Amino acid sequence: MNTATVHKATKAEVVTKALVEAARQLEVKQTELATILGVSESSVSRYKAGTLTIDARHHVTDTAATFILIYRSLASILGSNLDHMKAWLKSHNDDLGDVPLTMMLRQAGLHQVRAYLDDYRGRC
Repeated sequence: MNTATVHKATKAEVVTKALVEAARQLEVKQTELATILGVSESSVSRYKAGTLTIDARHHVTDTAATFILIYRSLASILGSNLDHMKAWLKSHNDDLGDVPLTMMLRQAGLHQVRAYLDDYRGRC
């Protein structure tokens, strides 16, 4: 009989890990992610280390979920091609009139990028 204890991840752990992995794959810098989330760089560092999680009661929960949804939308639209996803995020977009990542550094811009991608996916 195996007596090893299996750790069941909490929702907060799942969201935090998804956020950290999305940022890593998109090569979003720690300073940029901190600005997007409205937290300190040390909080982002602790998210990465797994010593801090984004709890449902925490103010960054919705922002983190929006960031993850942007990642998933890009993956869907661009066939999970990370090179294309990173290029889209960091290049000027004529429809948006700005660089999406630059827009995401502002709360309203984060939601504009998400809405744009949602609309784009709806047309595909």
